Amino acid sequence: MKKIGNYVIAIVIILVIGIAAGFFLNAHFNRDAEPELTNAMVFDKLKAVSNLTTAQLSYNGIIRFEEGDIPFINKKSFIMTYFGEIHAGIDLAEARIKVGKSTVRVELPEVQIQHIKVDSDSMEFYDQKASLFNQVENKDVVEAIKYAEEDLQANADIKALKQRSKEQTEIIIDSIMADLVGDRELVIDWE
Repeated sequence: MKKIGNYVIAIVIILVIGIAAGFFLNAHFNRDAEPELTNAMVFDKLKAVSNLTTAQLSYNGIIRFEEGDIPFINKKSFIMTYFGEIHAGIDLAEARIKVGKSTVRVELPEVQIQHIKVDSDSMEFYDQKASLFNQVENKDVVEAIKYAEEDLQANADIKALKQRSKEQTEIIIDSIMADLVGDRELVIDWE
């Protein structure tokens, strides 16, 4: 009976050691294994950022507004200065992802102008001239804002703004994706 008890104790000890070794090996191998990178994983990471503004241009403008032909009868005019901003960026929800064995390719849409805003509080009017039948009115200020937005879009350096936005986007995507892509090369392509 004592021999059987020793065998049972030896078997229990061997089982406990085997189970402990199994847990240790399982934990060790699972810790070193990286999860498989998928297009969906990369897209979800980028989509979390979604509508990304990456560059802003501040602009001070001056506009001469005139309406009417005949001085003192129907011609009115004024000079206006203003401050405006243009924001550029991309919608990362439109990105296309291709995960390969050695690369992660991110295809991005073209940079878009996202927002043009003239700060109405910054508007200042000079040299206001009204006429008998055409006075400067509040509706002229609304028109002036529209002209200021058109002036801003026509005279600001949009090309340089879009280029700066592309460069900033690449830096941001590189930092977002650094941990996720691991040893793979991150390739960013533009439409």
